[in-house]
Amino acid sequence: MRNVFCLYDCMKLLAIFLLCLASQVRAQQYRLSYDPSSVPELYFRTNIILEESTNTGYREYRGTYRLQPETGKLLGREFSFDANDIQRTSGQFSFLADIRGEKVRLTLKLPTLTDIRFNLYTDSIKPILNYYVNVEGVYSNGRIYPLTTDQITVKSDAGIMQGMEWIAPANRNFDRVTFTATSRFNPALQKSRTVFLKRGVDVRDEEGFIEKK
Repeated sequence: MRNVFCLYDCMKLLAIFLLCLASQVRAQQYRLSYDPSSVPELYFRTNIILEESTNTGYREYRGTYRLQPETGKLLGREFSFDANDIQRTSGQFSFLADIRGEKVRLTLKLPTLTDIRFNLYTDSIKPILNYYVNVEGVYSNGRIYPLTTDQITVKSDAGIMQGMEWIAPANRNFDRVTFTATSRFNPALQKSRTVFLKRGVDVRDEEGFIEKK
């Protein structure tokens, strides 16, 4: 009797294994990609494409299907999400696809912010002018885009930050400013850069200056 129960348990385990294997094979038959002309890194939306496997690779699936995202919103083919979603999922969004009456779980991989860097327009600050602090984001797909206060915070150890611009105080008893940029959604991504104030007076900045031709 014990042998009968063992055989029954083994058959149940084998059936579960075969079901999982069949589900995995179906999942490999299809995949999700996104419109390469879109910029989900900045706008948090993109059109998604269901592709099916062929002998020569993948091509867009032309049949009828339905997708249901676990996270984010899908309207037609446009998938939208927020920065918290992409940080929480590490850029991997799960979908339940209904294809030809079969339920298949698929994953859409979107680029994530992997690093931030300063790309300053000048190597010193002319205090008479506001100074734009240009910060760029490096993404997992290799793309690089300028960031704004929507994605990062920028702080300075002197003066005032207004958006991405630094404004010098009236009393300048310092010769350098350190800027610190931090990702709003992943505080571990943080970079600092120190910039010196330009020494001396530029006559072109004096009131009433007229450049000689």
